[in-house]
Amino acid sequence: MNWEAIGAIGETVGAVAVIATLFYLAVQIRQNNRNVEENIRRLRLDAGVSTIESFSRYRAYLCQADMAAIHLKGMADYTALSDVERVRFGAVMDELLYSYSTLMLRVQENTYDRANWRQHMAGLRLQLGQPGATEWWRRNQIKFPHALVAEVNRSDG
Repeated sequence: MNWEAIGAIGETVGAVAVIATLFYLAVQIRQNNRNVEENIRRLRLDAGVSTIESFSRYRAYLCQADMAAIHLKGMADYTALSDVERVRFGAVMDELLYSYSTLMLRVQENTYDRANWRQHMAGLRLQLGQPGATEWWRRNQIKFPHALVAEVNRSDG
């Protein structure tokens, strides 16, 4: 065998090795993409569950008879609440607004549908439009993220 034949065999082996390596890399990239997609789906599901749990705590507070009465009284006239009732009403409203804050983060991360977000915001604005809730919001909005405050206070919403 001469050196040219050995060189040709070496080039052929090298080409086969490059093709095998490219094929291996393609398989690995495809597998990695599937893993990333699966992780994204899992994160979205986890985010949804977390958001539902957050709003569920708010609803659980309102299922308590005394809290429901305080909530209704506070929504109508925040200033008519006693100091203790204001603390309790505020805790429930904080839970609600922090739930919306979490939901807003989900929207910003594209893990929650923007159309549903607009519906949620319409509901929140309706709640905060009640006289007592409006007064509570005026006094307490400073506690919440600026982006949420701006969204709630938008006049075109």
